[in-house]
Amino acid sequence: MGPFIENNPGFVLALAAALIGVGIWLGSMQTNISTLKGAIDEIRTDIKKIFERLPASTVAGDSPLQLTDLGKKVSEEIQASDWAKKVAPAVLVRVANKHPYEVQEFCLEYVNGEDVLSEEMQQKVKTSAYGNGIAKEQVLRVLAVELRDQLLPEQRQV
Repeated sequence: MGPFIENNPGFVLALAAALIGVGIWLGSMQTNISTLKGAIDEIRTDIKKIFERLPASTVAGDSPLQLTDLGKKVSEEIQASDWAKKVAPAVLVRVANKHPYEVQEFCLEYVNGEDVLSEEMQQKVKTSAYGNGIAKEQVLRVLAVELRDQLLPEQRQV
């Protein structure tokens, strides 16, 4: 051993104590990390439960709106695409030369208008909303997206 260590036995004891302290500290950190990992896993589980309870959506995004898997299912149930093909020629002049966003806004407003849907389509909308556990407005949004998707290509041809 070197002369410094031989002449300073207190230094050796202090160094040993410091190493033991670091070891104890690292051990407690390991415990804290394990506890933290457990808490994070618990939070993830809670978040998944929250998302499972959120109402399903038929459309996603803000612009352009897109049908979700549920929206596609609803569209098939109520034959929204067929409805849009029938309605599009009658409203095409109302969206001529409009920006696609404006066409989308028009369609959202249109499907919420009074006397726009036949009694049969109103019943389909209600049946789909009830059967899928969603609000009627969610079904109407599906109609709006289908109408928009029908109008935009036709609008470019006018």
